[in-house]
Amino acid sequence: MNTARAQSPTTAPRPGPRDRLRRTLALALTAMVVTGCGIRLDSPAPLALVPDADEISRQATVADVVAVQEAAEEALEGVEAGSASAVSLDQVVQFAELHIEALGGVYVSGLEESVDGTTTATLAPDSGTPLDPDAANDALELDASPTEGPEAEEEPDEPATAATVVDLLAQSSARARGSLSTPVDGRLARLYASIAVSQLESARDLAGASGTEFSVPESFTTSAPASLPGNLSTADLTTTVRSEDAAGYALEVITAKLPAEARAGTAERAAVHREHAQAWAELAGFDGTPTDPRAVAYDLGSLGGDPPLSDSAAMITGASDLEATLAVTYATFTGTVEPESRAPMLDLLADAHRSARAWGAPLVAFPGMPEQL
Repeated sequence: MNTARAQSPTTAPRPGPRDRLRRTLALALTAMVVTGCGIRLDSPAPLALVPDADEISRQATVADVVAVQEAAEEALEGVEAGSASAVSLDQVVQFAELHIEALGGVYVSGLEESVDGTTTATLAPDSGTPLDPDAANDALELDASPTEGPEAEEEPDEPATAATVVDLLAQSSARARGSLSTPVDGRLARLYASIAVSQLESARDLAGASGTEFSVPESFTTSAPASLPGNLSTADLTTTVRSEDAAGYALEVITAKLPAEARAGTAERAAVHREHAQAWAELAGFDGTPTDPRAVAYDLGSLGGDPPLSDSAAMITGASDLEATLAVTYATFTGTVEPESRAPMLDLLADAHRSARAWGAPLVAFPGMPEQL
């Protein structure tokens, strides 16, 4: 006789851990399906994030360069082809193109605008950092002022002229100097300084070609820094003191070889280099010590000629090379020193590049940055 007893519900075996897990998953899936019915499960729009200091400064610099480029292109339409003004304006346009490329280009969000004309988020090129366009515009002061009332009419813009471009170049250069402490990345600061000096020299050249008045913005100086910049090594300071002093010595030699009527400017420049060498030596603590790297005389063999600086061509090339070397030094320092000391380095870069050009060096898009040439 079969003695097996039928199991009642009250005597059924208890579910194991695996049974309970399967039941929980099934209930969760059912809830998801039910909840999803009639409800959109789309992901929310990306949140707008704020740009960092480097991106804000980059956008501001690009905006200035674009303004210069557009004004120069417009001014070109109003001048005679092949004229000195046209050649200079065309060079401004070409340099602006190079500057924009080196800066990373004009920022484009890649997102569609919403109904109210805003975007939800943008992305900084090569940084991986989403940007808030409203915050960026506020920081860059690019937002147009609203008109007062519906009947307000915009006045038509005057066509850009060479004088307009000269002013924009000078303003852009001065703004770059004033905000040079903003970027965190020293390499970016070095690029800004080089572009600012290029714009300053472009403004000078265009003013001369077009008969427009130009004066260097008052913020620029030609003196050595008043305090010792941080982040410079003893080797940096030693090289700078010696280079400035050697430049002064070389220009004194050149002055002695020049005709009497041509000596004044060169003698003044030699004195400037000697003053810079003295100022740097005092700041570095070298002056009057055994570590002072200055010498009574310097070997000028590297400046060309046999003997050195024996003819006018060698003198011109040698003087230009000395100034160009100092320009590279100060451009490098702009990206090395602490942010508060960058502006004086830019001033010395501008001063050296201007002097190199006075000796025949060409106007370039990136003064002090030979790797960009």
